[in-house]
Amino acid sequence: MSANPDAAANCFSVMDRCRPQRLDTVAVAVPPQPGIQRAEVSFRPDPKCVSRLRALSADLLNLSGVLDGDVIDTVQLLVSEIATNALTHGNGKCVTFRLECDPIGFIRIEVDDHSNPAAGTPAVRCAGPEDENGRGMRLVTVLSRDWGREGTCTWCTVPSVSQTREFLR
Repeated sequence: MSANPDAAANCFSVMDRCRPQRLDTVAVAVPPQPGIQRAEVSFRPDPKCVSRLRALSADLLNLSGVLDGDVIDTVQLLVSEIATNALTHGNGKCVTFRLECDPIGFIRIEVDDHSNPAAGTPAVRCAGPEDENGRGMRLVTVLSRDWGREGTCTWCTVPSVSQTREFLR
């Protein structure tokens, strides 16, 4: 089974948009399964890349058929939080972002900061009302179906269909 040529063209468009923006390498796979999309981006630690990861995420979700605004917003927020956490607390020379989307299943977000494992693992903190940070992993806990850490990679999963509709039934 061959890849959808329109999907492939859209992937190359995403790559072209990211490449001049300090994302070092971009790979968007167009697998033979209808709708399932994967992307992987590696870049030098730079906070400016977080907004580009959010844009890449929205493009990939749209490419795979996820059009629910609540799901896209949630994924973009989770990408922001996990990537920012990796950039703020990680000490690696490279960050790798991966996104896999099954439009009738789950979306998996991974950010590998390639840190020294002794640097510690993400933790859910209780930020006070005056604290300017410390809420990121709490948001990940609340908004994702599941999350964890494997080596130096923090990941989470999100249903690809909004759960809001389930509450309205």
